[in-house]
Amino acid sequence: GDRGISPLVRPFGVGSRGDHVVDVQRRLAGLAYDAGPADGVFGPVTRDALVAFQKAANLDDDGICGPQTWSALVDAGHALGDRLLYLTSPMVRGDDVAELQRRLGVLGFDCGRVDGILGPDTETALKEFQRNVGLTSDGICGRDTVIAFRRLSPRSGADTLNVIALRETERVRAGTADLRDRLVMVGERGGLDSITAACRRSLVRRGASVLTVHHPDWSQHATQANNADVDAIVALEVVSGAPSVAYFSAPGVESTAGRALAACAAAALERTTGPLDVRGLRHPVLRESRAPAIVCRFDDPAVLVRSAPEIASSLTSALSTWLSQLIDN
Repeated sequence: GDRGISPLVRPFGVGSRGDHVVDVQRRLAGLAYDAGPADGVFGPVTRDALVAFQKAANLDDDGICGPQTWSALVDAGHALGDRLLYLTSPMVRGDDVAELQRRLGVLGFDCGRVDGILGPDTETALKEFQRNVGLTSDGICGRDTVIAFRRLSPRSGADTLNVIALRETERVRAGTADLRDRLVMVGERGGLDSITAACRRSLVRRGASVLTVHHPDWSQHATQANNADVDAIVALEVVSGAPSVAYFSAPGVESTAGRALAACAAAALERTTGPLDVRGLRHPVLRESRAPAIVCRFDDPAVLVRSAPEIASSLTSALSTWLSQLIDN
């Protein structure tokens, strides 16, 4: 696919110059953001355009073009019907894939999360859709498949959200409200071993099974969580900016179960850490994992060391409250 400059390029912002800046300016302009002339100079106008894009795409709006923002810019450049979509390795990503998933979801074909990543679940759902409408069931979304979608689902919006949110919630409800029957993943990218260990101890005391992941790449966390088929994910990181608890959200879709878990976690943590924002974020571990997931983002590592047992206990209580709310409602 069209990846342009390397998505692994080091983050860059105001003051940067070069072809990579031209690429970003052109992509922003193509998405109707005024980034100024495509002159390869990253100035305040380009920064403002990038911040506006980041806000609209549920990204950290820091005006820096890092791997997540770059990937989202590339994804946003694809509309359904622009290219053939089918299962490949590495998997195809893009807003056209998300639109395909939304349309499948609203018609009752379960492709899992609307994450803009064409994986095996999306291929299976696509083949099922093609079979149902009398097309060749080859798992390739081309012209005929797009026409069939437009005929059958002229719009995608709240209906899709409801269908997908319901499925995610039902998966959690298939178990009991007791942590003893649940597998929880606790993950961090490095440097937060003590708080992760405290969370593990607290959850194990309540009878939960716990998978801990220490890896610098959030996508690896999601892969391990999916392979283990965990019930919920709690990721921990230190960031600059206001402390928050994030759940998966991208334009047109969000994790309802994740949002409910984030609200429970923020309420439980507030006594120890002070107020935390609850926010939707297009974060790799949230986007790529099948289970409801949250990222607890703290601005002061000293608090995590000093208050590790209290934070761990609060997160355990939050998971318990969340399960009770989902099962009882």
